[in-house]
Amino acid sequence: VKDDATALLNEFGVSVDDIDEDCTAFSKLCEGLLIAQLKGIDHHKKRLTGFASADLERALDSVLGKGTSVALVPPEPDDEPSILLSELWDHFKAEKVRRKEWRGSTIRNHEPKYNALSQFLGDLPVNQITKSMIRDFRTLLDRLPPHFVRRGYPTLAGVKPDALVGEHDKTMDVTTVGTYMILISSMFAYAVEYDYIKVNPVTSGMIPKKKRNAQGQRLPFSDPDDLARIFDGNLFLKWSKGKPERFWVPLIGLFTGCRLEEAAQLYAEDIKEVDGYWSFNFKGGYVADDEAEEEGQMVKNESAPRVIPMHSLLVDYLKLPEYAKSVSKKCGQLLFPHLTKGPETNFKYSHALSKHFGSYLRNKVGIKNPKKTFHSFRHTLADHLKNEIGDEWIIEELEGRAGKTETSRRYSGQFRAPKLWEEAVSKIKFEVDLSHLSASKWVPKDTDVLE
Repeated sequence: VKDDATALLNEFGVSVDDIDEDCTAFSKLCEGLLIAQLKGIDHHKKRLTGFASADLERALDSVLGKGTSVALVPPEPDDEPSILLSELWDHFKAEKVRRKEWRGSTIRNHEPKYNALSQFLGDLPVNQITKSMIRDFRTLLDRLPPHFVRRGYPTLAGVKPDALVGEHDKTMDVTTVGTYMILISSMFAYAVEYDYIKVNPVTSGMIPKKKRNAQGQRLPFSDPDDLARIFDGNLFLKWSKGKPERFWVPLIGLFTGCRLEEAAQLYAEDIKEVDGYWSFNFKGGYVADDEAEEEGQMVKNESAPRVIPMHSLLVDYLKLPEYAKSVSKKCGQLLFPHLTKGPETNFKYSHALSKHFGSYLRNKVGIKNPKKTFHSFRHTLADHLKNEIGDEWIIEELEGRAGKTETSRRYSGQFRAPKLWEEAVSKIKFEVDLSHLSASKWVPKDTDVLE
């Protein structure tokens, strides 16, 4: 860009003879011009793909001139009909499965989002779907109530956004709206890639920004106040009396920071000794076909499979390994035989347990803050260990989180059971007294506990 820099200086009256191309100032000018050119290419790409914001369009119009700006905008799609929206959705799903990016449960979760769009627009040829139509759909989402299908909108066919102005005091969360628009944008980006359409009708401005404080969406339980109330001798033992998963899963969550489904899907054989330590073997993998998914264990990401040493309270005092042995003898694989998964549970073992635990928190314990859920056990443990050890890598390994940095992601999974025990698990010392839990019928005594 030296020639560009020299020409620019000439425009401001600086003679070529006065320019020292080896000086720092000239180098910085060249660097600035190069950055500007790269940003210009990026902005131009956004315009060609339909992702330029209105502010960017106006800015470029003012700099380039209206005539130049219009020339950069791609022509409208041809009037000749292309494939239908329903066909595009089928192709898009098949491609996602082929790339092993989606499995059966992913499709089931996304299907209602596509259905909402299809009901609103109708099964149109995709090259006749305009930005204006998508903008109206986004406006409709902003004005619909949460869980709108169950609240008077079994279909969105014929529903007009203007008719919903001020109709509902509570509307869909911005994060939920974002999931709809991101999916739709991805589908149309696929259509652009395969030449079904020329321009993505979903612009960047139609996708709401994520909430800045994602962690604030879930709060930790306070120690000891909340924990003492949750594990109250009368409430907790009575609530968990008939269901072993109600007793064990919250405790496993508290002392490992695992996700609810990870605990609910444990097999009895996943409780085993590793390097001399009784441990949880949180394992599993993504599968693409529904039949395998119905049988297999699922994990959230590539960091999620892990072996976590068991806290001494679970081993020595509550005797979880002995409970696992008794289950293995009588019920086969699952550690919690009462839990099942299928279409009625969205293929999750934890489906019913999640609802029951939420109800227990709100109606029995009296913790009514919606930001406090089972997932709060993860935040509780993470906050506790940050104060105790301050080593983020160990905490990421313990909870099965993808590392925040490339380095931590690269070396994730390298900690063995003795290291995790010494550096993390042995330092878990909550202030709450849990000694009364030994009275539970699910803690092995001299006789077999499983009925």
